[in-house]
Amino acid sequence: MTASDNLGNPAAAAQEANERRQNLLRYPAEIPGVDYKAASPLGTNDFSTKLIKQVIAFANGGGGTLVIGFKEDDSKRPQPDPEMTPGIAASYDTSKLSEAVNKAVRGEVPVPLTVFMENHDGITYPVIEVQSFTASPFFCRIDKADSQGKPILKQGALYIRTARSTSEELATPEDWQRLLEVAVAQRQDDLLGRFGNLLRQFGLSNSAPTVTHEDLQDRFESWLDQQKARAEALLIEGKRQPSGYYFFAYQPKQIPQKLDNDQQLLQLAQASRRPNTGWPIGLIPYNFRNPTDRFRATEAGLEVVIGQNGIDHFDYWLLQRNGAFFIYRNLSEDEPRLTHAGPGRVLMASTVIWRVAEAIDHCIALNRNIGTNGTTPIWFAAEYSGLQGRQLSNDYQNYSFFPTAPAMRDRVRFVREFTFDQMIADADGIVADVTKQVFALFGFFEAPDNLINKHLQEYRASKVS
Repeated sequence: MTASDNLGNPAAAAQEANERRQNLLRYPAEIPGVDYKAASPLGTNDFSTKLIKQVIAFANGGGGTLVIGFKEDDSKRPQPDPEMTPGIAASYDTSKLSEAVNKAVRGEVPVPLTVFMENHDGITYPVIEVQSFTASPFFCRIDKADSQGKPILKQGALYIRTARSTSEELATPEDWQRLLEVAVAQRQDDLLGRFGNLLRQFGLSNSAPTVTHEDLQDRFESWLDQQKARAEALLIEGKRQPSGYYFFAYQPKQIPQKLDNDQQLLQLAQASRRPNTGWPIGLIPYNFRNPTDRFRATEAGLEVVIGQNGIDHFDYWLLQRNGAFFIYRNLSEDEPRLTHAGPGRVLMASTVIWRVAEAIDHCIALNRNIGTNGTTPIWFAAEYSGLQGRQLSNDYQNYSFFPTAPAMRDRVRFVREFTFDQMIADADGIVADVTKQVFALFGFFEAPDNLINKHLQEYRASKVS
């Protein structure tokens, strides 16, 4: 079996884009680059003026998607707006919206956008996809206030999508940094030169933007949340409701070269798989159990989905072309074939130690095969969820429990940065740090080192796959 490459296949790429838009309707969630708006017709009202501002900000911020016809519920999650009608949807014509937006910006270059009419549960929703600027960002050329006289659009303003997911006039050094990053992504050397003087006024460099450690962690965790939302959307689509899950993720700051070749990615995934467990991280099955299982190459990298509509094991993993890796799984403690305790009842301490150890080993093998430099920082993350009320056990057969309280919280996330050399030198110490953070949820239980070391030795001695 070989991976299918959608990059040179327009039909496949269009199908993937259509699937993405449908998933935004099936599984609405606030994620970076996507915004949901209540049902309101496109016209001359305040809503439309604010929408124009947001389209401009998305174009200046690298692009984004606006979904019309959803409003937040009490928990701040977007839900279908009962006020959505066919008439409201019909008002969102691409040419009509483009005309309104382009009247509000300077120059002759139009803001690149497309309105797609997507049907979900018998209702049509406009989905507006905005592309990034290419030659230069878009400046506003009109003044317009809302019905209360409060300014919305201001002549000469440069709007951008901020890290707070708001559309604001570019003003701070952080905003300039964001615009600079988009320009770099678009390879606009001329634009960078023209912005040089403005950037220096803010004490910035147009050659190397200053990015803090906190910025990098925020970006990494934002990526984690995006991939987690993707995995949860797949589960909902497959009508699965796992009682608990865990994920691991790792991302090197840089790699010797981008992994553009699909065959190279496949070989990398195969070479990095560890032999210690029967269902290893990064498993690529060639005989799928049902049609929803898949293994494919996407623009981002290699993607595998296993057990989407099954009753036991579920895997979603992604190996990106920048060397980042993410894997999401259900807790095997809840699978009927492995437990008679029932879902949501136990967490196996030994299994947690094995899982974390394998993730660290896989991260090391992956980066060694990529050729990552020893001094390169690598972000590592682990998350366990669905824990509240579970008992911590160390025996699948007899369910002998540690003398601890049930888990006090539902979720725990570990995120830390190591150099590659540090990760190799202190692999067992990192395993201990992660597992102790998980076990601490059970009445502040502090797992003894000899327990962790015992299971680590058993894991390393195991050769299964």
